[in-house]
Amino acid sequence: ELGDEICAGAVLSNIGAVYLDTKDYQHSIAYNKRALAINLRLKRKKGEANDLSDMGVAYGHLGKYTDAFACLNRAISLYDTIGSKNNSSSTLGHLADL
Repeated sequence: ELGDEICAGAVLSNIGAVYLDTKDYQHSIAYNKRALAINLRLKRKKGEANDLSDMGVAYGHLGKYTDAFACLNRAISLYDTIGSKNNSSSTLGHLADL
């Protein structure tokens, strides 16, 4: 069952990423929120951070800068906690793009 939830979270996150790439930001956010809920429940910090980062980028494209800033900062904090320097610096770049 745990493996199924992990896979479900990854699939939802991947769908959100596809929507982000195709500039369908509302759907991207919706799928990443669902993935985030799973990753929070399973305490998968990298998954949480990835979802938040993608949501932050999508919010930025929609002009929702407060939401974008909150998501991206939370993602950076999580990446720093787990020692993911590459992801942290990439997300800082997204923050600078706002």
